[in-house]
Amino acid sequence: MQHKPGWFLALTVMFLMTACSQERPLTVAMHPWLGYQSMPLAQQEGWISRDRVTLIHTKSSTFSMQKMSSGEVDAAALTLDEAIQLRSQGADVSVILIFDISSGADVVLARFEMEKLIAQSEITIGIESNALGTLMFAKFIEISGLDRSKFRIINVTADQHESFWNQKGADMLITYEPMASALIKKGAIRVTDTRSMADAVFDVLVVRNDVMKSMDSALLHLLQGHFKALQHIHGNRNDAYYRLAALTGMSKTEVSEFYNGMILPNLDYNVELAAGSPGRLQDYSERLGQLLKREGFLVSHDTSGLVKSEYLTRLMRRE
Repeated sequence: MQHKPGWFLALTVMFLMTACSQERPLTVAMHPWLGYQSMPLAQQEGWISRDRVTLIHTKSSTFSMQKMSSGEVDAAALTLDEAIQLRSQGADVSVILIFDISSGADVVLARFEMEKLIAQSEITIGIESNALGTLMFAKFIEISGLDRSKFRIINVTADQHESFWNQKGADMLITYEPMASALIKKGAIRVTDTRSMADAVFDVLVVRNDVMKSMDSALLHLLQGHFKALQHIHGNRNDAYYRLAALTGMSKTEVSEFYNGMILPNLDYNVELAAGSPGRLQDYSERLGQLLKREGFLVSHDTSGLVKSEYLTRLMRRE
């Protein structure tokens, strides 16, 4: 019987130990919102390795949330209110990154001037029946000072907004870019948007707490890649918009219109918003949870420790 040399056996053991210690890819759910496209852009440019991060594309945030709740994915790109909703459903999750802040990209549209609508006995409004739709309607009522009992809400999912509007399904609609601009070109009137709502809508990266330790380096790698893509968007807008248009099937004009209504926080601004005891985003998440409960969307909420700034501050120290 021929024995393998000692060095060969040692090498085999080392290989097996290395293979076992390697992380599986981090799985991240994301739906087709342009604010999240920094991740596919970073993968395309090689700033996020496909071996370390797998992007799971879903049809809507509802499907991304379902995958988080079931444990099918490690993380998901969602709005802050959706992160609070996940917490209320028992998911042990945290927010570790702010992708963008809506500053005009989420819009309230009307078919006629408000003076004409107010004269009606009832105003119908199309809203997606989720946390974001609830938040936007509550903010609109707060800003307008109108009586909410005057409104009849019709549930309409985001993928139905265009057909719903074309079929004259309601007097008003809460939607977002680029759909808002497309409908305005067809005659819809912009009543208000998130420019007048003081940092109401944040898009964030939500991570399951039970995978943070095992996925630590992959999460840092993902955040580094996101900020590299962000630097490209800020520093070489024409090229970035061309690449983003190709990724999404949108036109460069649509991409430009979208980003005109968004704030894209760099690393410094992310740290400014997330760090502290409590930080600004944590403080806002507590008030947002109270609003969603008051509006009847949540029975209860727990936002304690929702925002974790550790990954952002670690990246800051590396620079």
